[in-house]
Amino acid sequence: MHIDLPTLSLVIIVVNLVQIAVLLLQFYSNRTIKGIGWWLSWSIFIAVGFTFLYLRSFPGVFSYSILFQNAAIMIGLVFLYVGVIRFLGYKENKLAVYSLYGLYVFTIFFFTFVNDNINARTVFISVSVSAIAFATSFALLKYRSKYIYTSATFFAAVQIIHGSYYVFRAITALLDFSSFDPFSINFNNVFLYVDAISSSMLFTFCLIIMVNQRLNEEIHNAKVHFESVFNTSPDAAFITRMSDAVIVNVNDAFCAITGYSREESIGKSSLELAVWKNTEDRERMMEEIRINGSIANKEYVFVQRNGEFL
Repeated sequence: MHIDLPTLSLVIIVVNLVQIAVLLLQFYSNRTIKGIGWWLSWSIFIAVGFTFLYLRSFPGVFSYSILFQNAAIMIGLVFLYVGVIRFLGYKENKLAVYSLYGLYVFTIFFFTFVNDNINARTVFISVSVSAIAFATSFALLKYRSKYIYTSATFFAAVQIIHGSYYVFRAITALLDFSSFDPFSINFNNVFLYVDAISSSMLFTFCLIIMVNQRLNEEIHNAKVHFESVFNTSPDAAFITRMSDAVIVNVNDAFCAITGYSREESIGKSSLELAVWKNTEDRERMMEEIRINGSIANKEYVFVQRNGEFL
């Protein structure tokens, strides 16, 4: 079965539409995490760019498709970079980023409408794509935290491989090794589509993994914060299961007031530990919680380890 390059460009568009759906779900599920909205924009503009690439096979829109295709793909890569920077907790240099993008669009316009030179255009595009890929990998390696260390390192490696391919593509364009018509069949062009599909899928995979690891980090930090507040509270507190009164956790104040250590308390029933003077009090308390959902401003008598009432 023969698959031509316009068909591969349609495959890339479909792949990016799936990625848009995935990243849209991530965006609506994790709006508090910075960067995801930028990654969603990256995927949208990559899909738009390859749509214009496909349109280059139609007469009458060739030159405009070249401009809009490369402008859309590059702004998508810029958004990917900005999203990574924001996700890592930093801010990009807006003036530098968007000034360079403006220069990029102007150069593509010049080598398309003023001096139509496909090799010069290919060299400039390839150098630009490799530069943004290396900048993204540098940010990932420099600012990665311990919680996303593995996924950020893998993402950076994918970006380096992706950028290295475009360095190779720029060199072959300089040496005029092959045709750079995007629909001509040769190794360089076929690999361009393979790189577009594989790198795009790997980018999305890495982004989702990093988001999940960031969520785990936030859960861990919240757990540490809760435990710190719980353990340092001057009020005695112990958490038990409603069903069987087994103690799940106690704080330091509980240990100091009752005389029972954490090791002695956790895993045992409060009834077995005999901290209630009247076990019926617990039953009445549980019944009120079942009916009303909570309980407040009640007094009960508890028994300390030395037998004194509290």
